Amino acid sequence: MDIGEQVRDTTDAVELTTRPNDPPMKPLVSIILPAYNAAAHIQKAIDSVLTQTYTNWELLAVNDGSTDSTLDLLESFSDPRIQVFTHQNQGVSATRNLALRHATGDFFTFLDADDTLPPSCLEAYVEHAISNPRTDIFAGKVRVSEERSGRVLRQWESDFQGNPLSRFVRLSERVFFGVCLFLRSRDQKTYFRSGLTHCEDLLFFIDYASQHETNYLGIPSLTYEQMVVSDSAMSDLRGLEAGYRQLYEAVCSIKNPCISRADRAYLRMRYTRIMILSYLNAGMYRAALNALFHFLHLKR
Repeated sequence: MDIGEQVRDTTDAVELTTRPNDPPMKPLVSIILPAYNAAAHIQKAIDSVLTQTYTNWELLAVNDGSTDSTLDLLESFSDPRIQVFTHQNQGVSATRNLALRHATGDFFTFLDADDTLPPSCLEAYVEHAISNPRTDIFAGKVRVSEERSGRVLRQWESDFQGNPLSRFVRLSERVFFGVCLFLRSRDQKTYFRSGLTHCEDLLFFIDYASQHETNYLGIPSLTYEQMVVSDSAMSDLRGLEAGYRQLYEAVCSIKNPCISRADRAYLRMRYTRIMILSYLNAGMYRAALNALFHFLHLKR
């Protein structure tokens, strides 16, 4: 019996002994934490979960074949709500999928190993989720800071409410700012597609929103602290372009009336513009021309 099964068995036992007059169980929140060579940051990330004001959570931390002391640090935590898994290095999508397979929460969210959750993050999310039972995706404020200095670089928040699928496809920052969204669990789970090294998080949300009628709500609470080491997030430009192309091909294969031909055309135009400007900014002029050539000859 693995650790995940042990936790589920324990939960079942609690439910069986609940008396009619007992207060209702609070929803369980699953937190997905992939970790690869994250020894320098993982303690702070997990501490931010342990100090949550909302306490009915499970943390599913997956060591993705780290070669540093990440696994030792993960296994040093004794809190029974923390489950630790490990496998050979397979990338972030497979790592998150391993955690998703074992997640048992009514809701789930993601935490990267070098980021943190503000103390009232889960409490704010659960409060809004209970008040909005027909809403599937919630987005709180994200504060982005420079790791070394602690300087706040920017803050993101969403004021969107409604079906987000078309806006996900259009790369709208109004609904998407990385993996830090809060989602309602479904009987049919959504998993990350394998083989992507970029855009895998956006495609996950597109898949989630395309499988069922989906509602989205931005909330005013600060729910995520994102740390950046430098401004070199787009240094792997060729990998990013390959990710965008895979994203576009995947979107073209999705049959959903909420994704129109105009949405697909906008996605193609938007990612091409991003790549051309990024290549030009990096002095990669031939790559910029190739991106334009690919756009002009891409099958519509």
